[in-house]
Amino acid sequence: MVFSQKMTTNYPLVGLNDASDVESYFNAFLNVEGEEKKNRFVTGQGFPKHPGCEIWRSWIQHQYKAWGLHGLIVKELQDSGIHPQDISV
Repeated sequence: MVFSQKMTTNYPLVGLNDASDVESYFNAFLNVEGEEKKNRFVTGQGFPKHPGCEIWRSWIQHQYKAWGLHGLIVKELQDSGIHPQDISV
């Protein structure tokens, strides 16, 4: 299971039923072949909606600021002497 009982307690947006939906979403994602199809899967283009997708997005949006990911990424890029445009696709 993707989320344990302890994690669902620490992150109230994720209940055990939600965790099952998210796990199912990731399993479905892993079964999609090819990077282009995976990108379409996560955006819902040409694939049926998956309940775990919205739960996952909501959870990430809720946690993003608390984790400070943007600042961590910026610091690592700066420490490595990399400009974001150097790695843009």
